[in-house]
Amino acid sequence: DRTQGPACAIAAGAGTIYRNYFAIVNGQIGQSAKNQIDCLADIGAALGNCESRLWTMKNGYVLASHNGLSEISNRLRTSSESELDELRQLLRIGIQWNAQVTLNDCKHTVSQAYCSALPVAYSPHSFNLWVEFAQLVLEASYEATVCTAILNSVRNGNNRLFLTLLGGGAFGNKTDWIVGAIHRALNLYKHVDLDVALVSYGSSNQYVRQLVNQYGNTKI
Repeated sequence: DRTQGPACAIAAGAGTIYRNYFAIVNGQIGQSAKNQIDCLADIGAALGNCESRLWTMKNGYVLASHNGLSEISNRLRTSSESELDELRQLLRIGIQWNAQVTLNDCKHTVSQAYCSALPVAYSPHSFNLWVEFAQLVLEASYEATVCTAILNSVRNGNNRLFLTLLGGGAFGNKTDWIVGAIHRALNLYKHVDLDVALVSYGSSNQYVRQLVNQYGNTKI
């Protein structure tokens, strides 16, 4: 699977193994077909996804219905910024502190934030129905990741942060959604001393270059 997610997972393989087989999920050790990590559970509860009436979660993929997406879009479109922020705060991410890098004779460790965008390209429904929902998840994911980097810097003095284009490959999230979410997160914490690198998987991305140019000589 030559996509961005597996590449990041393999880079710190021990963390991925722990997430799949040893993380505590609903009181049980490890994930199984019927007991899986659901990082949208709290957002789903807030949006009224009882009995999976808006979407079902299968193997980490959000499988939304047409009516579900329409209802979510209308809800988010009419929400105030404070209401949207309350929803963003409900997104869960995974954090693996101090995972060993999967390279021969490599001694240093890294901390990884496990996030996921919505699988827009896997859906038979129009991209337009996904816009608000996908952007909310991207914004929450990047904000949480920046906060993780701040905590990591406090813990060990390392202020480096590498950001990938979350959901920009096989999941089909629009680049302007992703860049907008990154821009929002960086602006929220622009007074924090972070050394940020944007990673384009496979080749350079013009939208990323434009974002970098907006920050001039700052550390990005």
